[in-house]
Amino acid sequence: TTRSREIATPAAHGGRSCGEVMTSETKPCNDFACVVTAESKDCSLTQWSGWSDCSSHCGQGVQTRLRNIQVNASVGGLACSDLLEEARACEGLKECDVDDCAWGDWTGWTVCSQTCGGGVRSRNRSVAVHPTRGGAACEAQESIEEVEPCNTAACYETCIDGLWDNWEDWSDCSRSCGSGVSWRHRGMAIAASPCGEAVEGDASEVRRCEEGPCPGDKDCELTDWTEWGDCSATCDGIQSRARAIVVEGAGMGKLCG
Repeated sequence: TTRSREIATPAAHGGRSCGEVMTSETKPCNDFACVVTAESKDCSLTQWSGWSDCSSHCGQGVQTRLRNIQVNASVGGLACSDLLEEARACEGLKECDVDDCAWGDWTGWTVCSQTCGGGVRSRNRSVAVHPTRGGAACEAQESIEEVEPCNTAACYETCIDGLWDNWEDWSDCSRSCGSGVSWRHRGMAIAASPCGEAVEGDASEVRRCEEGPCPGDKDCELTDWTEWGDCSATCDGIQSRARAIVVEGAGMGKLCG
């Protein structure tokens, strides 16, 4: 008679291999003496099959091979008592790659739980790569969720928008003659509450001002052009004309250059 068993858990992560263990065995039965006759036949077995592929491509694994009863014992012949299946550890396997735990990216922050007066918002993440083959686990103290306060400004019954005051008058020109600048300012008439809209625009403006020519300022003055002169050649020649400076530019006036 025969019985069999299977490998329930192959060795992993440096565990002990099952080795060349028996996964099937036979034993005699009805072992009282039989009358042997010319028709008696002993049990015989087939040849072993080839070794199976390894149960793992790295680390530790097992291979098995089988054989079967070819002829059962009959009429007092000898029964089979040899193994029908063998297992052995695989050889030459490389070490398995180790995968350490790795966190995925944080999600975006959730909407704040309050619009004012102090609320909270959160974000979370999950494990992107789980550890395998003895890899390092994610640190327990590393959080999968973060929470932070938001909208901490006090609440008001009415939101107040900011409002500018009226512009002040333009200042005197920065120069008493020639070109200068003047400016004006405005202040805040109403400051915006935390839930109101802030004012937009500048608090000051600048513009150019003209106060007339300063004493000593002179624009450049030129005479009229003379008539064109005779051509310098009967072909490919040039003509010229000229004018003279009557008054040189000075001060803030326009120069002749």
